[in-house]
Amino acid sequence: MERRLGRLVGPEIVFSRTLNFSSAEKLPKELFLLGNVVSAVGLSGVVRLACSKPFFDLTRSSKWEEKPLIGREIWISNKNRFFLSFVEKVSLNAGRLRLRIAGIDSRSAAEEIVSFQALISRSLIADERILLMNDLIGYAVRNLQGKFLGQVVKIDGNNHQNWICTEKTLIPYNKVFISEIIKEEQKLIVDWEEGW
Repeated sequence: MERRLGRLVGPEIVFSRTLNFSSAEKLPKELFLLGNVVSAVGLSGVVRLACSKPFFDLTRSSKWEEKPLIGREIWISNKNRFFLSFVEKVSLNAGRLRLRIAGIDSRSAAEEIVSFQALISRSLIADERILLMNDLIGYAVRNLQGKFLGQVVKIDGNNHQNWICTEKTLIPYNKVFISEIIKEEQKLIVDWEEGW
């Protein structure tokens, strides 16, 4: 029996016993990272996400509500492929987000997307500070002397401090160390030395 859900992207996406993916080249640019799928939960296809730091910070603010995600489009992607579906159910507990995604209706389908990223439209996020943190991923990091310190691979942190993670180092995400953010060049200028 064949079941079709969500909007079709590129070649027809049909969810049945296996998931069919489209090429990641067709993935929209204006997306916000919810987090990474870390495990399947139960037998019905629910997945657990480790929230990205920007999204985790948003969930701790008074602006966060789970309901706006329900019924919204969600992109499940790795570097080479993705599929588009929609969120059926959401719950958040201790920084872990549980999602029921249309078309993921078995444990084996949920396990197939473990380690994939879950992304939503940026238009669902109203907090500009959170969007800026998300946008820094991929920026080149240079210190005041012009030395390349790597590219931002993620934003991480704890309850007290966020930091920028490059391939080589961690830099506190605060105005003491972040000298300039140049959006046009996707560059971050920091008051930081390699090896600190």
